[in-house]
Amino acid sequence: MDGVSTIDHTGFIAENLVRAEKFYEKVFGAQVLFRTHLSTADRKKGYVPFTAVAVPSPEAYARVYKAIPEYGGFDEGDHRAALRAPGEQSTYFYDPATNRLQLIIVES
Repeated sequence: MDGVSTIDHTGFIAENLVRAEKFYEKVFGAQVLFRTHLSTADRKKGYVPFTAVAVPSPEAYARVYKAIPEYGGFDEGDHRAALRAPGEQSTYFYDPATNRLQLIIVES
């Protein structure tokens, strides 16, 4: 069964940005591509960072999407649906621990 193929993009809120970037660069070999300059105050205002997980096909998307509620996740929907190209699929959801994620298709 094909599942998640990549972690496509992610966001974090950190008290110490330099320390957080160093952790992800050194531990995971991650590369910082851009910064949005959010802060812990933004979290208090309701901004919730998320991680986008990519699947390789519409069939994999359907399987993963179906499994989200089966394993305790809940769907938020796609608040950006009107901005997406025809046929593009995406949804935002929460895992059982209330981490916010986005499911997308990145075909190989």
